[in-house]
Amino acid sequence: MACGDGIAERRRDAGRTDIGGFIASVDRRAAAGQCPPARVGAAVRYWPPGASAPTMKSGHPTMTRSPADEPTDLASPPGLPWPRGPSDEPADLDALLSIARVAVIAAVTGAPGPARAEVEARHDPADAFVTLRRHGALRGCVGTLGAGLPVGEAVVRAAELAAIEDPRFEPVGADELPELDLEVSVLTPQRPLADVADFVPGRDGIVVESHGRRALLLPQVATEMGWGTVKMLDAVCEKAGLRTDAWRDPATRLATFEVARVEGPLAGC
Repeated sequence: MACGDGIAERRRDAGRTDIGGFIASVDRRAAAGQCPPARVGAAVRYWPPGASAPTMKSGHPTMTRSPADEPTDLASPPGLPWPRGPSDEPADLDALLSIARVAVIAAVTGAPGPARAEVEARHDPADAFVTLRRHGALRGCVGTLGAGLPVGEAVVRAAELAAIEDPRFEPVGADELPELDLEVSVLTPQRPLADVADFVPGRDGIVVESHGRRALLLPQVATEMGWGTVKMLDAVCEKAGLRTDAWRDPATRLATFEVARVEGPLAGC
């Protein structure tokens, strides 16, 4: 199950867990040596925005909003600092993955955390999610949404909280660390989705907001689950505690984003 499959928020509601501006799901269905090279998630990274993405076997709905219905007030952080060039993006993503590794180990064992210089060097504001998996099963996932933190700090805090404060799971134990895989997803700024026919499964993540409820699904959910547009929109509404077809209501606010994603093992790093 993908991390973003369960991230939902409702203000002042027991269904939301808000940890210092970070959000985590309370959906309980989610069930030494040198590190190998990190894997960058090419299936969900398309730069520049608008580049081609895999075609999913699902038709697009025909609902279209008028310009007056376009949502304009969803909060979004300043722009993602990548890519500056073909070589810069993977290197910086690898640095964020290393920062997340050290932060997870520090949170679990009490070892020193990431070097401040390394964290502060990644100072461009961006939201980020950190996902932990054990033998392929979700073990923790926490991220930011509109927090406005520098991306290095966002990754550190998300990694710490994913390891020890995801409310779905017991804190990660030191004996589990060799069995964990780690994923860091950095989000682009949100873009209002005026016409759902413009949504591209596997490239776009989705945010829905209506009646004081908000939820998010990362782009990789569609890839991992084999979902098309309608299923993604239905699912994000369900996660927000709305009717599954609430996205068809012109009053419902929809926004998309893309992610830069990198993953690798935790052990031995």
